[in-house]
Amino acid sequence: MMKNPWYFDFFHEDYPRLYAERLNSDHTGREVNFIEGSVPIKSGSSILDLCCGEGRHSIELAKRGYKVTGQDLSSGYIQSAKLESKLQNLDISFVEADMTSIEGYNQFDLVINMFTSFGYLPTDSDNSKVLNQIHKSLKPGGYLILDTLNHAWVMANQVENDEFFMSDGTRVIEHRSFDYIAGRNHIWFDVEEGAKKFRQIEGHHIRLYTLVELIKLLNDNSLEFIQVHGGYNQELYSAHSQRMIVVAKK
Repeated sequence: MMKNPWYFDFFHEDYPRLYAERLNSDHTGREVNFIEGSVPIKSGSSILDLCCGEGRHSIELAKRGYKVTGQDLSSGYIQSAKLESKLQNLDISFVEADMTSIEGYNQFDLVINMFTSFGYLPTDSDNSKVLNQIHKSLKPGGYLILDTLNHAWVMANQVENDEFFMSDGTRVIEHRSFDYIAGRNHIWFDVEEGAKKFRQIEGHHIRLYTLVELIKLLNDNSLEFIQVHGGYNQELYSAHSQRMIVVAKK
């Protein structure tokens, strides 16, 4: 039996615990402030949150008056997002679907793809199909915000092994390895479960594009590169920026 791609199995109960510090409401609010400050959207604009997870950006955007659709492959995350939006009395459409399959043509004023959710698929051609789907789904003049880890920063700063503790005190060792030929960043985790006992979690294997490579992919799919930021406070982009947040336009 063929093994599922890594992203089928990674985004379950472990993921929110591993990344809890970076998925909290303070970070979400700052990231949505960035979105509002980076493209000319107004109340009622239609937004697709592609790879929405449990809907943290979708929910915050809906609170601010936007018409939001959230899409994710994980049925568990989509169910959690639906429940939370219902509890907050928000009208959000959540769709369980792969990122290479976006329903609708000329539908959205803005597509967002946040927190390094691009580059998951096995080949550059597959990842290009995602941008093709985004182009198809955007209205003429619509925008894309694509937020990813900065390839140049990873090359200069990546540490092979790092240790941290989850909020409940669980010790985690994070392992990192970069494939220079494929341009893919591999991360996996050892989670301590009792004295000297570890459970290994197969993490993610993401294609990290350079800015030049990403601009070419955008151009290949009729998306015009507008600008790039180095962080959520609209910092100037450089090799020292941890984030590479690209804004493009149909």
